Amino acid sequence: MKKSKKTPSFEVALKKLEDTVTALEQGDVSLSDLVDRYKEGLYYQQTCQEHLDRAALLLDELTSNGGVQKLQIETDKGLE
Repeated sequence: MKKSKKTPSFEVALKKLEDTVTALEQGDVSLSDLVDRYKEGLYYQQTCQEHLDRAALLLDELTSNGGVQKLQIETDKGLE
């Protein structure tokens, strides 16, 4: 049984993506390494996009149908 790879946080994935892009821009890598780094960059780009998509959905849920008001009321109740 394969161990599943834990998805990195948005911040970690973004840093890895930036590092990968920098390495690709420098241009001093072999073709094989270039392809591997490109694939790695695609993985981190996709991971960042998935995090952003989930955040956007959560924000949509919170702001639709009075969700923010409901959340605020529930938060205020916890402070009493």
